[in-house]
Amino acid sequence: MIGLYCRLSVADGEHGEESDSIANQRMILADFVTGRADLRGKERRFFVDDGISGTHADNRPALQELLALCREGRCEAVVVKDLSRLSRDDLFCVDLVEDALPSLGVRVIAVADGYDSLRDRDRPSAGTELGFKAIMNSWYSKDLSFKVTQSIRSSQRRGVNLNTVPFGYAKDAEGNCVIDPEGAEVVRRAFDLALSGKSQAQIAKVLNAERMVTPRNLQAKRHPEGKWEVRPGARWSGTMVKSLVTNPHYKGTLVLGKRRSVEVGGRRNRKTGDDERYVFDGAHEGIVTAREWERAQRAMTSGATGGAMPRSNRLFAGRIFCGRCGRAVPYRTDRKDDPAYTAYCGCWEKAPTVAVASLERAVNLVVRRQMEAALGVCRRLAEAEVTESERSRLAAGVALVKRRKMAAYEGYRCGGKTPEEFRACKAGLDAEQADIERRLREADRVRAVLGCGDAVARQRLERAIALSKRFADEPGLTRDMVEAFVSKVVIHGEDDVEIALAYDDIFSGVAGVGDGGGSDSAIAVDSGADDVDSDMPN
Repeated sequence: MIGLYCRLSVADGEHGEESDSIANQRMILADFVTGRADLRGKERRFFVDDGISGTHADNRPALQELLALCREGRCEAVVVKDLSRLSRDDLFCVDLVEDALPSLGVRVIAVADGYDSLRDRDRPSAGTELGFKAIMNSWYSKDLSFKVTQSIRSSQRRGVNLNTVPFGYAKDAEGNCVIDPEGAEVVRRAFDLALSGKSQAQIAKVLNAERMVTPRNLQAKRHPEGKWEVRPGARWSGTMVKSLVTNPHYKGTLVLGKRRSVEVGGRRNRKTGDDERYVFDGAHEGIVTAREWERAQRAMTSGATGGAMPRSNRLFAGRIFCGRCGRAVPYRTDRKDDPAYTAYCGCWEKAPTVAVASLERAVNLVVRRQMEAALGVCRRLAEAEVTESERSRLAAGVALVKRRKMAAYEGYRCGGKTPEEFRACKAGLDAEQADIERRLREADRVRAVLGCGDAVARQRLERAIALSKRFADEPGLTRDMVEAFVSKVVIHGEDDVEIALAYDDIFSGVAGVGDGGGSDSAIAVDSGADDVDSDMPN
């Protein structure tokens, strides 16, 4: 059998030569085989990869099928229009044409390149010519890929969406994004459920109960000739709901450039950062308003996985973790009168449960103690603030006193002072030196607290003090206080909870601060803070 291989990539179709079309490749190969006496009359079979890049071979089913037949010994020759049809990867192409296929006894013919492995295998320059052509094909592919990428990015900068539109939208004849009524009904329903406080899993359950069409089935319904088939049993999942509700497209915002290739011509890509994306507000009609979309985001993130929590119990959302596996601990919804967090992680024989009320008391205690520590440091800083110039003056004062003491001693040795006079003078100077050195030590302690030489530490200290002043008059624990002071709460058992505070490292570096403490609740707590005034200099 003679294998006639044709390939056309999307880029070839848009930017290449007309002669590269599948129809023209078929005609060229058929005419060539017919005109060759050594090939004429033999079974021929076309293998076509249409709309597939030539940079990689493993994603081309027709080529893989042809190579499999070659390995089975069922194909005696492979004919292509030119070597670039086989591959634009120079190394793969040379290896395939010069080594892999000839070792299987398969003849390789590239019509336009004038290459025939049976004829050219003994020609000294054949390998060099083949390598050069393969390199040029590889360069062409990467250059074309670069140009296509630049063209796409240019379109993205102008707000032109070359991608498909999400579920609930369609493109009109001019390529504009318009609302699809059937899909938009489902999108609207999902947002209404999210705004009512339901979790993504609960929303999916309602959509399935109401037999709402899924994106895949709607696509299959609209395009029966496509690759998707209608699945009667297709269902919504929590993941699908989350992807839908968090998509800013539904509020009329177009976001382009969410992913970029890692390398030119490569298949690997990465998520882009916010600064790399192109965002266009009001690019099309939204299915929901911007305000509704923002409210839905808050509603979806404020509750736990099991369902929406009452606002009064949302103090610790995103802060509770299992002490064994490190996973987030969900809010337990079946205890309405006594809500709790239960470590349903699969790593406990009996999952520990911590009541929200007990946890709130314990966290409130340690947060208050850290706030008191911060305010105590603030008071001491106000009382003992010494500038750099003042510290230099004090250091100079110590040196002066020492010189005066030496002068008094020399006066005594020369007979200018009696022993009693010298001792009285020395006692006065010793007291003066001790006072100056005490003030210097005070200044050094203040410098240490302020974190001089560590701008980050000083900023964090100032931030802790500012937050403590802000929440000082709050009668109880609030969500804002938890976000400000609590890094995480780790459940090790029903009576063993670790509370990690945000500024422990700052206060533990100051003497008398961060000595630890306890809680009067049933939960064991590592407070990480103590009375700031207890060991500060007076």
